[in-house]
Amino acid sequence: MYIWQFCDVRVSDEWFAARPRTMNNKGIVDEYRRRKLSYNVVKKIYEKA
Repeated sequence: MYIWQFCDVRVSDEWFAARPRTMNNKGIVDEYRRRKLSYNVVKKIYEKA
């Protein structure tokens, strides 16, 4: 398993114009590197390995 999108990032408005603030928000931390709920889930998975 690997993390595809670590953090939320601003992206081209050509691709993500419909998203708020043209953000790709699929990361496990936000744009300011604050942990999201998914962060702890992923952390537990990696700790078990």
